[in-house]
Amino acid sequence: MATALIILFASGPLIRFRAAPRALLIVEATVAAAAIAMLAAAPSASLLWLAGKIAFAGLAVVLVTWRGDLLASARSSN
Repeated sequence: MATALIILFASGPLIRFRAAPRALLIVEATVAAAAIAMLAAAPSASLLWLAGKIAFAGLAVVLVTWRGDLLASARSSN
């Protein structure tokens, strides 16, 4: 329930500017989230392995966000 409320409140700018997430961005974010979740399930016995997992998760986030325009405005497609 709390997650749904946060999503609703965070959607204000999306609703205000009539923006919609791009389909490719949704796919990329889903793949990155699945990869990060798989890493979270793996044990972190050594500090080096934990640092590698953190670096990989950070890199996945950077690659998804680096792709550029995260939202395609409805006004720009007309």
